[in-house]
Amino acid sequence: MRKLLVFLLFGMFFIALAGTVYAITPVETESAGISTANLWMGQQTQAGQTFEFSQDLYVYEACVMFKHDGGKEGDVVFGIYDTEYSNKLKGYIPKGNPLTQETMPASEIDKTFKLRCVEFSNPVELDGGKTYALVLSSADPNAKGTYVVRRSGTQNPYTLGAWVRKNNDKAAWQIPGKKFDLVFSVSGGFLPPVIPEFTTFSAVIVFLMAGLLFFVIRKH
Repeated sequence: MRKLLVFLLFGMFFIALAGTVYAITPVETESAGISTANLWMGQQTQAGQTFEFSQDLYVYEACVMFKHDGGKEGDVVFGIYDTEYSNKLKGYIPKGNPLTQETMPASEIDKTFKLRCVEFSNPVELDGGKTYALVLSSADPNAKGTYVVRRSGTQNPYTLGAWVRKNNDKAAWQIPGKKFDLVFSVSGGFLPPVIPEFTTFSAVIVFLMAGLLFFVIRKH
């Protein structure tokens, strides 16, 4: 009986750890805020922005200024992608599958321009000094909804990247002849080394563990 209780205590301890939330410590935000022109996205068109962190960080939040413009509303996916350098375009373009992504429900997207943000439920670590891309796309490539993304119109305020675009899944990525930027921000930070932030569920498990331990001590 005693061995069984000890086994249960250890099992509940690991369940408690599984229920913890590892809160990221914000460190750096890369952004551009000049809003003077529009870029249309939707109907299979994808819009993106390349960026880089100054050090190795976990990307945990991304924001872009956009609104619903017309047609049936659809969910919008924020994805973080690796990139490759294009000699032809003289710049970096997204490649491969997303390293992490998060979906913004259509119900949260209205016809007012504002900075719309998602927090990634699965933060990934990005290498400092390496170029990555934040890409917006429609969750349904056949949706007829159109979105308008705000961007700079006469300058490249964010010198570590530029906006990119492609017309459909089979098309090649494009970089404008003169580099511009989306109105965006991407934030990164550090994961805590050891100490987790306990959820309510974890706190209940720990309380039950303490009660069982007290019971075992009194019986033996």
